[in-house]
Amino acid sequence: VRSAGRSETFQQAGGQSWFDQISRSGYARLAVAGSVYTFTANDGTVAVFRPVSASECSSAFSCGFVSQITYADGTRFSFEYDSGSGVKRLRSVVSNRGYALLLQYGSGGDTNHVTSACVINLSVQPKPANNTCPATPQASASYAYTTLGTARRLASAIDAAGGTWGVGHASVRNGRRD
Repeated sequence: VRSAGRSETFQQAGGQSWFDQISRSGYARLAVAGSVYTFTANDGTVAVFRPVSASECSSAFSCGFVSQITYADGTRFSFEYDSGSGVKRLRSVVSNRGYALLLQYGSGGDTNHVTSACVINLSVQPKPANNTCPATPQASASYAYTTLGTARRLASAIDAAGGTWGVGHASVRNGRRD
């Protein structure tokens, strides 16, 4: 389990109904009910994952994406993903503190890359059911990509204040920078 810059490792022996924590970072717990996993960090943070499914990641392995994180102070984030078959993409994160982050994806070579994102204040406007950024969000940003070798890489971003940021990439060939 990786979250907030930390990770915890668990293992389950064959025939065992519980998980043993094998990382040495504290007293975290991992529990499962059916195919839904719940992770409790040593600081009281609780993450509940969507039911584990082989169709969510790839045909090679199963994945469980987080559906809700609740912090010890009561702050809760709910995560919504694209529906349908295929690899799941995060579409929105809604906070019980009254905000929603909506993510938009590109087309063509950018179908797995966020091309824009917006934040809306839920006391001012409702979250669109289709997770599309409204015409007047409280903040928004956009992102453009370039191809480096065979991989798509972030090339530029326009932040919520209208500032434009460029991103440079060094290519590495045969262990040397070009």
